[in-house]
This record gives sequence, C-alpha cells and structure tokens, in this order.
Amino acid sequence: MEEDNFDYCEIEAAAPQIEPSFKTHTQRATPEEIIEIAKKLWTRVQESGIDKDDEKGNDKLFADLRDNDDFRDFASSFPVVMRWIVQARKFKVNALKGYLRKHANADLKTREAFLDLQAEYLVLIYKEEHTHADSRKVKIYRDGIIKTLRKEDKVFMEVTKQVDEDLEAENKKREAEYRADILRWIRESRGIAQSST
Repeated sequence: MEEDNFDYCEIEAAAPQIEPSFKTHTQRATPEEIIEIAKKLWTRVQESGIDKDDEKGNDKLFADLRDNDDFRDFASSFPVVMRWIVQARKFKVNALKGYLRKHANADLKTREAFLDLQAEYLVLIYKEEHTHADSRKVKIYRDGIIKTLRKEDKVFMEVTKQVDEDLEAENKKREAEYRADILRWIRESRGIAQSST
C-alpha cells in the first residue's frame, strides 16, 4: 500500500510490543506504529483519573507523559497532537492517519512550515467533528489555529532568547569572579612568598 511507505524523519519510536528498546533513526516508525503509540497515550490519559477541566492536573500529566520514555519521541515529533490528546482530550484515529499522510509529504524546511503542519491535525479533527462545515469555516479555523501556534512560538522564542542572554550574562559574571579569585589568590601567594624571603 503506497501510504504505508512514509518516512518520519523526526520520530524514533517503537511499536508498543517491541518494549523497551526504541528504534534508531535508520529504522523509522511506520504509520501503524505511530498510531499505536497515540492509542497507548490516549489510554493513559483516559486512565489518569484527571478531569479534562483540571488545568494544573493536565499540565502535570502532559509533562509526565512527555518525559516518559514511551512518549518522548512522539512528543517531540508531534507536539500539538500530543498536547491535544492530553489537554483537550481530543483524539481521532482517522484524523491522525490523515495528518500522518500530510506529514509524510510536507516540506518542513522552516519553523513556520512545521507549525502550519501541526495545525493540520486540529483541522482534521474539526472536519471530523463538523462534517458539514463549509470550506470557508474550515479556512477560518485553520487560519486561527496557525495564528495561535505562531504567536505561542514567538513568545516561546522570545523567552528562550531572554533565558539564553541571562545565562550568558551569568556565565560572564561567574567567569569574571573566578578570574578575580585567581588573581587574588596569586597576589596573596606572591605576598606570602615575598614575606618569607
């Protein structure tokens, strides 16, 4: 089947039955394996006992699952899909299949292209839930999601830049203090050596 020949260059994953080792970059996960991982994630979310409206609980659940070895690669390759499964409690196998087809054929050379593609999973869920939505409504929904994702990404990048600048300033300060300590130690050592002669 032609659609089974996808190459997912951003995900290392194992089918749940191949526990606990993960596939390497040269052994790409198939669409079926990715869907099985998503189903396993969906089951964990449903069994978590955390209410859909519990923001703090869902944030913690998201962080725990994102850092879990079973879902780490899935989370980095499909962050919006994961967030939507965990925090919005929205998962549709057919939407994920359609999204994986789009993902396999996408040109992801820019950050914006990656963000735009992430929006497609949400659009496919919207289309599945609103079977009679006209193309204008779908376009409005898509544009809104893309705008939101890009805005979130912009804020994230600004915060990242500020953190990097703060860390660099802190490192420079520590380096200056370290050098001052070394100079002080050298001067004190010389003073001790000169006074003993």
